[in-house]
Amino acid sequence: MLYDEAALSLERDLPESSIGKNSNEYSYIASACRYRATDSITLDFMSHHGNCNVVNLGAGLETSFFRLKPKTAKFYEMDLPDVVEMRKEALGERDDDVLIGGDLFDLSWANEVDASLPTLLTSLGMFQYFDEKRIRTFISEVERRPVPRT
Repeated sequence: MLYDEAALSLERDLPESSIGKNSNEYSYIASACRYRATDSITLDFMSHHGNCNVVNLGAGLETSFFRLKPKTAKFYEMDLPDVVEMRKEALGERDDDVLIGGDLFDLSWANEVDASLPTLLTSLGMFQYFDEKRIRTFISEVERRPVPRT
């Protein structure tokens, strides 16, 4: 359903207890389905927009950049600073996969994204940790951000 070489390479670095104690077969299948569906949406977006951005909110050790191998899209991986440091150590840094450390709800992180390009925001499994009102406010604030005129 989903082959992810980059994710498999991380397996040796993750404590076995961190995966096994919070997961079961259903959660593995649900995650694979979620990633496959999001990959499909992201590939469609990239094919329609060419030069564009993909911003992965709450990126953690998410590996869509490696699975999708974007040719013209720039990826941004946004998460808390300590998580970004862990990601940097585990997966390295690349020019077209920018790591941004910050607080999701303080939109200053968005200043690092080229807002003149079409931009897709993804968030896989992160919003469930926040109440609905906070997420709705966040989405409204993102929608109101000014877009530079060229």
